Amino acid sequence: MNRQNLAEQYKEKKERLLSLMDKMIKLDSIDKAESDGIIDKNQIDDIINDIKQEKFIISICGQIKSGKSTLLNNIIFEGRKILPVDDTVCTASLTRIKYNNRPYAKIYFYNSEEWNNLKNIQLDGNKNYFNEHFRKKLNTLAMKEGIQAKEIIKDERKTKEIKIDDLKNYISKEGDYTLFVKYVDIFINNKTIEDVQIVDTPGLNDYNIIRSQKTHDWIKRSTAVIMLFYAGQPISQNDFNFIDKYLSYIDSDKIIFVLNKIDTIDDYESVKNYIEVNIKKSEELRDRGLLGNDREVYPISSMAANLSLKSNQNIPFDNNDKFYLSKIDNSLINNDGRIHQLIVAINKYIMNNKGQAILEKGAQYIITTYEKLIKYKKKIRLRLEEEKKDKYKDIEQIDKKLNNINATMKNIKNIDNNFNDKINKETRKIKNGFSEILQHWIDEVNKDIKRWIKDQDIEEAIKLALRELKKQVKRKITYNIENFNTREIEGRIEDLVKEYQGKLKNESYNSLSAKYIKCLLPEVSINKLIEPIKNIDTGLNNYRSRLWGFLWTQKKKTKVNIKEKVDDELDKIQQRIENQLNLYINNHLINNLKGLSKELNDELSSYKKILEEFRNKKKKSVNIVDDYQAKIKEADNNIKYLKKKYNKAKKELSELNLN
Repeated sequence: MNRQNLAEQYKEKKERLLSLMDKMIKLDSIDKAESDGIIDKNQIDDIINDIKQEKFIISICGQIKSGKSTLLNNIIFEGRKILPVDDTVCTASLTRIKYNNRPYAKIYFYNSEEWNNLKNIQLDGNKNYFNEHFRKKLNTLAMKEGIQAKEIIKDERKTKEIKIDDLKNYISKEGDYTLFVKYVDIFINNKTIEDVQIVDTPGLNDYNIIRSQKTHDWIKRSTAVIMLFYAGQPISQNDFNFIDKYLSYIDSDKIIFVLNKIDTIDDYESVKNYIEVNIKKSEELRDRGLLGNDREVYPISSMAANLSLKSNQNIPFDNNDKFYLSKIDNSLINNDGRIHQLIVAINKYIMNNKGQAILEKGAQYIITTYEKLIKYKKKIRLRLEEEKKDKYKDIEQIDKKLNNINATMKNIKNIDNNFNDKINKETRKIKNGFSEILQHWIDEVNKDIKRWIKDQDIEEAIKLALRELKKQVKRKITYNIENFNTREIEGRIEDLVKEYQGKLKNESYNSLSAKYIKCLLPEVSINKLIEPIKNIDTGLNNYRSRLWGFLWTQKKKTKVNIKEKVDDELDKIQQRIENQLNLYINNHLINNLKGLSKELNDELSSYKKILEEFRNKKKKSVNIVDDYQAKIKEADNNIKYLKKKYNKAKKELSELNLN
């Protein structure tokens, strides 16, 4: 196959890959995922532009002090200390190294918004990042050098082009302007990076969240990554988290792991093996296929490599070099710090066929983005399920309360109905019992009167019959009524009300018995019962004139007539007393007792309102559950749709032979 056909194939692959990227970025799920911080559409646009411009980006990452800058000084700057090797948390800056036939550097300072945001970064222990790492240096610069932040930090970012040899004043610990620098571009005339961009990141443990975010963005955007571990602290949970989160966008074959500063430990092979085993067995990373196909962690000493390079090129050693010459084993220096093996690996796995690697980067980004979208949608679905379950629990609680209220109201009604039945029975007993006693008293009066009439002559009977009747009624009936023992009646009524109250108190709603139900025991007034007798004269005297004439004209029948009239009057007296008793019972006893029922029914009416409120609440909760179910169904459809798109994209990428 000739070179022209290869170029045409590459162009076709690139166009098909860009088409897949374009379809992905137009997914409805992308916008929602971006608003929730899951996906960055600007980053996708950057990846698309990188593919179009065929940018090959290699990021160098690792913890601060892992020796990134020393390594780059060796393999890119041929041993010159262009990048500072004494990076600290506050001075390390992101540096991009690019090819240009005219060597120079471009400085990018913080703008005003970023500078102000730096001042708000809080560290552990309530310490302020800016005060801890910037304040003292800024005061020194202002006092000794007359350099003020306001002269450099502007609303619109200030930039400056300088000679590479002047970089020290902008990126080293001693630099006067280092604190104000956000990132740097270095352009060098080195053919080995002619179509490559190298990004030197500040460090994974960077507290500067503004600089750290830019570092993470560049790593995600990279085509390949070289990750360094410090031999003194080979691997930590932070490293695992970083690889899992940020290197997921990088093809596993385009990641090279390096164990640097092996000159600081005795048995670097054991440390190398320790890192390899942990990466392969890590629960978070084992599905990534990292360190597959006979890949390994490359142990190096950047410092030994620099000493070897200077020795071979007869470059004078400085005091720092002389110090390390006395510390590092000569065999490691003579072996070029094992840097050669790393360079071979970089050329083999990263630099060869860079065009294909750029396309593979795009393919990996598509795969990772789809996986993140599906995972994101599953997480949303899971959250919806949990919220739906919570609403079901709300409904269960509402149903429980509804059942309790209904059961209580039913029990109260039953108690109330039973109580009313007992009231009626008790009042009938009271009426019947008193009527029997009253009848006994009337019968005794009747017997005494009739005996008296029998013993009297006609004239005396006619003259004194009404007076004798009045006398006997007052003596027998009134006396008995006045001395009638009402405790039995009162006791029965009291027991009835106490029973009623006791049943109410057993109900779950204490307010019904404690707050609203009051025992209104009626006062049984005997005076009420004898009021009919107080006016007995009027009843009898109405007959006096009629009886007088009648009795004298009908002498033979006089005693019989008197007895009949006495019977009539006693019947009327008995009826009036019973009527008065019934009136009293109805007005003062039954009504008072049934007042309890009325008061209870008023309270039950308020519980009917509560019942209605709970029913409405349940209805709303049911509607919410239905809404959640609809959203879950929608989420299922979205997941199904994304999986379909994902599988289709994987199939097309497989046809392109990119991953």
